[in-house]
Amino acid sequence: MSINDVSVTFTRAGTTVEALKDINLSLHEGEFVALLGPSGCGKSTLLTCMGGLMTPTKGQILVGDSVVKEPDPRRAAFVFQDYSLLPWKNILDNVGVGLRFAGVSKQERHQRSQELLDMMGLSQWADSHPGQLSGGMQQRVAVARALAMDPSILLMDEPFGALDEQTRRSLGESISTVLTENKQTVVLVTHSLDEAIYWADRVIVMSARPGKVMAEVKIEQMRPRPLDFIATEEFAQLRSRLFLMLNEAMGNGPHANPLEKQRA
Repeated sequence: MSINDVSVTFTRAGTTVEALKDINLSLHEGEFVALLGPSGCGKSTLLTCMGGLMTPTKGQILVGDSVVKEPDPRRAAFVFQDYSLLPWKNILDNVGVGLRFAGVSKQERHQRSQELLDMMGLSQWADSHPGQLSGGMQQRVAVARALAMDPSILLMDEPFGALDEQTRRSLGESISTVLTENKQTVVLVTHSLDEAIYWADRVIVMSARPGKVMAEVKIEQMRPRPLDFIATEEFAQLRSRLFLMLNEAMGNGPHANPLEKQRA
């Protein structure tokens, strides 16, 4: 995916709001990128544009040679904080719901859904309903449903925000393994420094509104990462570095925009 000179401007109640300004970013196949920045900096807006749910005011987004103009679940699939599972359908049918709308036969979608439930460690819950599963398990189902469409890019908007810290870490380890083995290209929006460092190959630090790319930090540790990576000195140094960058992004640093155009 290539994001070229993308800007987004809203008009609300007669007031013009510049959400994003001159975003340039490239994603490579199989890469995991995390978007990190202050609240309101346009992270989710950028993700929405990537998925074709919104058209940039300026610039364009391409997947391969195709300009993103509308949603296409085989090009980009979303996973949100709200699991959005259908409570009246069992887990197997929830995973395959997108395939059903795509016209895939019942036998084929059940086979694909079962394979994904096996990958997520949820095969024994195939006949259960969402209300019978914990929040972490429901989020695994939501990820499986997105992967069922075999999207080029998986777009995740704070998918673990509603979960407790221990569940987030445990779930992050298992899903990270699945996504790495699947060679899935992923963009994650998060407010969590720990999540960004643990999951991503690159962390994109965005400025306060209007959102701009302030810096890129590469995480050298190979994925999937063991959970004890969080306790290493490397992790602590990366966390401190990103914390200072976010502090600057919110205007609390000693200098004015010292990270502009920096590539770490």
